[in-house]
Parts: sequence; structure tokens; C-alpha cells
Amino acid sequence: MLLTGIPSVIYNADIGGIMRTIMVALVCSTSVAAAAPMTMSWQGRALDSAGVPVEGGSHSVVVEMWTSSSTVDETNDRLHVESFSGVAPEAGFFSLTLGTGTLLDSTIFSNEEVWMEVTVDGSTMGVRTLLTSVPMSGRSVETARFSASTAACDGSVAADVGLVRFTGSDFEGCTPDGWLPFTPVKLGLAVTTPGLSCHHIKSVDLGAENGLYWLDPDNSGAFQAYCDMDAGGWTLVARMTIAGDQSHWNTSAVGVSGTTAVTNNSVTTQKFADSRINALRIGSTYTGTTAYRMSCWDGTANAATMYCSSACSFNATTSVNSGECSKCTGSPDGSLIQLAPNTGTRGLGHHHDSTYSWSMAYQRHPEQGSNPGCRNDAKASGNGHLWIR
Repeated sequence: MLLTGIPSVIYNADIGGIMRTIMVALVCSTSVAAAAPMTMSWQGRALDSAGVPVEGGSHSVVVEMWTSSSTVDETNDRLHVESFSGVAPEAGFFSLTLGTGTLLDSTIFSNEEVWMEVTVDGSTMGVRTLLTSVPMSGRSVETARFSASTAACDGSVAADVGLVRFTGSDFEGCTPDGWLPFTPVKLGLAVTTPGLSCHHIKSVDLGAENGLYWLDPDNSGAFQAYCDMDAGGWTLVARMTIAGDQSHWNTSAVGVSGTTAVTNNSVTTQKFADSRINALRIGSTYTGTTAYRMSCWDGTANAATMYCSSACSFNATTSVNSGECSKCTGSPDGSLIQLAPNTGTRGLGHHHDSTYSWSMAYQRHPEQGSNPGCRNDAKASGNGHLWIR
């Protein structure tokens, strides 16, 4: 038996181009007495249809809790409904507290299942989401009786089960299997507990290390990705190689499929599909200006690293011209510079700029053929990595 924390939830919908994606984190904040009123923090992020965080406005949000994924019997199966008006996101983020407008009774979480449905500006955000860990959290925090650190736990005695004690270093709960510690779920270590992005995992687990993690930025299914945690949580989305020639000039996945990760040491070109790359960008918890990082080297230590605009909607085959995908800089969160590439630059950057040592292109003049890897004209073609945070 595992006493877990509460995971994040993603909702998706198109509502006139507003509130398209909602990222929700649920956190219980309760009193200790059983069957008492409780509050629950509901934190979300709102993005428009282009993936840009919504700023301000006045939006209505209705949160409902149900006993099943599909029932519509409001009298017998709807556990809770609460409405909020005038919700105004800041940089896309907003926070509500359930239980402040309508009583949120802790007995709700004695149900075998609790399903959450969210409606924004009159439109339901996708399907209901099962709050799998809420019932345990509700019981262990809300209805638990705290006991001495040396208290006995007899799992066969109903009165003992549900006791909570603090040992001096850990909280433990009395279960039918005896005392067990409250163990937080570490995001990304299993397919059942994916993070939204590497940045998301790093932000909630500062001890996370470089390696493979499970991600699911848009609730479409988890997959593995390589994370650079040393730099704050970057997701590797493409590995360009000289040996792979121009194969990364492709909107589809290259060298990977299904749940397979792009790896940082692959000898061949690997790349996520553009749709997955953009899902990672939109679903990430990063809110800064430089969501892309590209490093390119030619094998003679002529390495360069470029950071590009978070507003870039990545397309590996499209000429970037003078748009968001050619707004770049030489440092993370640095001031973006509008480069002026010709139509030969594809994906990101500017291949023939000589003003900035970090300037490069994801792909240079593919119509010419034999322009492998990433490219900076002053440093020739090279192997490289493209990252998202």
C-alpha cells in the first residue's frame, strides 16, 4: 500500500481560441477533524490557441466532482459543484480555492472514485479526470486521527487504520499492513506518473538528475525523453548528425517511434515529430522567453549554443524568415534579437549571420542536398542537439 501525493492534471479544449489548455495541480488544505469542511487549492495555467499564456480578462470557471466518468444524475452522483467568476490569469497562471464558495465536505473522498469535470466560459474541458490519489489523501489528511510517535498499529483493528503519526523525521499512516511512510510520487520515473516536461519535473524535484523520464504534456499518452536536469530541466527533442545527412529536415519523427526517447549520444539522427515538440513547448511549466536551446559543433571544438523564442511554433521544413523562430540570443533568458535569415534557413535561427558567434540554423538550404546536420556558415555543418524547456 502506497500513500501518495496528488498529481497534476491536464485539460484540453478549444474555446474560441481562449483557455485551450488548462494545467491543474490539486493540493488539499484541511483541518484534522473528521467529516469537516475542507478547502482544496486548484492551480491552473491558461494558454490561447497559439500556445501563448492568457493575460487578464474575466473568465468563468465551474468545477464539478462526480462518482463516475460519465453519469449525469446530478441528484445522486454529483458530489460537488462550485462556480467562480472574474478569473483573470497572470502570465497564464491562476489559482482558485474550492470549498470557499460552496461547502466541500471531506466525506466526498470516502467514495471509491472521484471524477473531476471543469467548465470554462461555458465549455467543458475535455473528459472527466479520475482523481486517483485524492481519496487516499482525503482520508489520510482530513479524517485521520493523529497519534503519538510510539503508538501501536494493528491493521486488523478498524479503529487503528487511518491513524497518522510523526516519528520525528517522517509522517506515517496506519494501514492493514502496519505503519507505512507517506511516500511522495516522483514524477517521470514510471509511465503512470509522467511529468509535463523535464522543466516541470525539475521544478518539483530539485534533486532530479540527467537521464530518461516519462512525459505527457497534453494527456495524449506518456513517452520517454532524455532530460538535461543539470541546466534546469531541458527536454531533448532532436539529435542532428552529419551521418544522418538531412534526415532531420522532416516534420515527422525520425529514428524514434512510440514511447522511444531521442538520446543524447545517438550516432544516427533522431527527432520527435513536430507535433510532439510543440506539445512539449505548450505543456511546459516554463514561462520565460527562450524555450528552445540548440547546440551545434563541427568536431573541432567549434561549438555554439543558441536560445530562441518561446513563441516559435516549430516546423522543421518551413523557412523561418523574420519571425518568432528567428528571434534568438546567445544566453538563456537573454534579450531576443530578430535575425534576418533568407528562405534557406529552416526550423530555427539563421545560417549565414556573421554578427553573432552563436547564430546557426537547424537546417540550411535542404533543396541543395547534402547539407547535413545543423549549420553555421562560419563553422560549417555539424552534429547538434535541439532542446525544449
